[in-house]
Amino acid sequence: MFFSVEAIIITALYFFGIFGLVLLNCRRKIKKTKVYDLLYANKKNENTVIKNFKGNVFAFCVSILLLIGAVFITKNQFDNLDDMSVSVIGLALGMLIIGIYLFYVGISRFIVKVYLENKNRKYHGNNMFLYRNLTSKINTMGITMGTIAVMFSFILIGGNVALLTNNMLNNELKMGYPYEIMVSSVDGDFSNYKKYIEENARVKGMHEYRSYYIGETNLNKAFDGTVFEDALMYSPTCVLLSSDYDKLRDILGYEKVSIADDEIVVHVLRTAQKNVEKFINVDGNANIEIAGKNMKIKEVRDEDFAIVGFNGYVYTIIVPDSFRELLLGEEKRLEKLIENGEYAGIDFRYKLACQTEEITDEKFYDGLCEFIIKKEEKIKGDYNGEEQEYVVNIPLANVKTRGERMSETKSFFAIISFLAFYVALIFVMGAATLLAIQQLSDSEKYKYRYELLKKLGMDELEMNQLIFKQIFLYFVLPMLVPVLVSVPVIFIVGSVFRMAVTFEEILMNIVIILGMFCFVYGIYFVATEVQFDRNVNGE
Repeated sequence: MFFSVEAIIITALYFFGIFGLVLLNCRRKIKKTKVYDLLYANKKNENTVIKNFKGNVFAFCVSILLLIGAVFITKNQFDNLDDMSVSVIGLALGMLIIGIYLFYVGISRFIVKVYLENKNRKYHGNNMFLYRNLTSKINTMGITMGTIAVMFSFILIGGNVALLTNNMLNNELKMGYPYEIMVSSVDGDFSNYKKYIEENARVKGMHEYRSYYIGETNLNKAFDGTVFEDALMYSPTCVLLSSDYDKLRDILGYEKVSIADDEIVVHVLRTAQKNVEKFINVDGNANIEIAGKNMKIKEVRDEDFAIVGFNGYVYTIIVPDSFRELLLGEEKRLEKLIENGEYAGIDFRYKLACQTEEITDEKFYDGLCEFIIKKEEKIKGDYNGEEQEYVVNIPLANVKTRGERMSETKSFFAIISFLAFYVALIFVMGAATLLAIQQLSDSEKYKYRYELLKKLGMDELEMNQLIFKQIFLYFVLPMLVPVLVSVPVIFIVGSVFRMAVTFEEILMNIVIILGMFCFVYGIYFVATEVQFDRNVNGE
């Protein structure tokens, strides 16, 4: 964080530049306006966008179709990420914006049709006065209302995407980096890494082990039709021995898990736990075949266990130690399938997991990476129609540290969240200010109307209630479409994050953003209602 003099100067230049342009525009308009128009300007409304009833009804119906269409197109695009098109997403965005504008252009007639053509509803209480005031205002402010609603839509969707990004990065850090240091290699020689770690950090726990790989099991069916399906395609299944699993759990402070010779444990990402539990609760799915033996699933665990490319991917299977030789035989059969292209290759079978007293930094990470041995390999490739030979350096090990990843994560989220929430705050304050000024500037006109109601016998309590309803409806109406549209869009966009974000987190984000929005927006509403009441009552 730092104080930027340049940013202050640029902001001031923009502000005074805009202020000067507005003054010049006002001066030009006043010079062209007749004295008669100036005297009666306060009684003139904005021009109605659509002047006939049928046109308003048509605009309202088209707006509903456009909004529904925009949501369905967005869902279709996010359901098929591989075929996602920027132009189609742009089309959906355009339909959303046009639909919002048409909605607010045509809704005044809809309110008249629904609420005021029914005589019982029309003459009940203060409905006629309330809705006539509302519709006359909306009828001449359709474009303004539409602009505010578009801003609100971007606020709600953008704010939720920022929180989703934060959830994804935090969950990836928790689920993928439970150990401070994780090293995987081809040959299993960790002597240099261990020496460096012991010299430069205080070690709480460390364990070397080997992971085994087999072909896919019927557990993969638990993820059919989910975001995990593509991730598991062509991926071998990771298997750990029970003794290694208990030592790794002990380093993380988890309790040990004991299994019988015919039992296994499935350790899965917590975002995928429900898929596995739902699958094994179906008759016949509680047993799976491992290395030619029928094994019973004892339980499903979902603690943070680096099942994001280190200890498997999405899920890993824990078997008794007696399976060691059987697993080696399965790996030989798997290698033949890999050669045939049926599975992706396996690079790093040997692992080192270490927990330290302190969080490591980027310098520590760079020091560990210096021990990575690289092998030169010649590959052939086509370049401009000619076959050429290249020499590439292939690393024989991989290093991950939580400190280095945390630094990257926080830097990235700081940029995304600051921009999203800053823009959202500016939008909501700007829109709420516009609505407040519109109502308060008309308070003199409404003062005359409320004085007539007072003379007709309305007491002060009823008048205050009527003022509250009028301001409340005026503030709520621009929120109507943004909330109804943004919630399904957020769930649709949230599906992209479902590998690292749970449904409950998406729902919580919606509540948080709506709560923050309503809090700021509510402050403007209360301030406007209080000042409007004072203006009308002459206090």
